[in-house]
Amino acid sequence: MRRKKIYITVMVLAITLAACGNTSKDLQNDTSGSVDERKIVINDTEKIISKNIEFNDPFVNGTLTYKLNGYSIYDNLNEAGLTEGDIMEPHNTFYSQEIGEQFQKIDDYMKQDGTLNEKFKLIILDMTIKNVNAVGMTKKNEFTVSNIALRGGENVSQYNVAYFSERASVNSEQPLHYSLEQGDSNDVKIGYLILKDDMENMVGVISDSDIQFMIR
Repeated sequence: MRRKKIYITVMVLAITLAACGNTSKDLQNDTSGSVDERKIVINDTEKIISKNIEFNDPFVNGTLTYKLNGYSIYDNLNEAGLTEGDIMEPHNTFYSQEIGEQFQKIDDYMKQDGTLNEKFKLIILDMTIKNVNAVGMTKKNEFTVSNIALRGGENVSQYNVAYFSERASVNSEQPLHYSLEQGDSNDVKIGYLILKDDMENMVGVISDSDIQFMIR
C-alpha cells in the first residue's frame, strides 16, 4: 500500500463533455488534422486559487462542502481492510470501448483473494463532508456521493465510486446515500478502481462542474 499526503490544487478549469469515446487532454496540440468530436477535453488554466480548501457541491440547495484530506493507493483489497463484498460495480466510462467491454462486473476487476487485476489500482480518498445549511433533494438531511467522480489519463476516462465507507447507512437501495444534519460534519472514505496508466493525471469533479481537486 502506498500512502501519500495530499497535494490539492483547487483550480479554475473548464471541462467540455460530450458522449463517451476517445479522448484527449489538449486538442489544441493535436496535429493529426482530425479531431474526434466525442472527446473529453481537460483545459488547465493553471490559475491556482488555494490549496487544501473546502469546495461546494453545486447540486444541492444550500451549502454542502467537501474537503480532501488525503488518499491511499492499494494493489489489494486486503491491504485496505476491505473484501469483495465492500466493492460496488463502479460503471466506469473508459475512453476505449474495448477496455469497457473487458471490465463490466466486479469480478473483472479482482480475484477472489482480493488481489486487483494487474491493470488496476484502488484509490481511497479521505474526505470531510460538512453540511452548513444544505437541504437534500428527496429528504432534508439525505445526500449522495455518487456525483463525485475522478477523471484522468492521456485519453480521459471517468471513474465512478466503487467503495463508500457509509454504504447503505440510510437506504439499502441507495448505497451511496448518507445522512448529515445541518451544522454537522463527517469524515468518510470514497474508493475508485483506476487504470494504472491513468494515475498520473487524475482530477476530481462533482458531476459536470469545474474540476475541484487534483491527485498528484
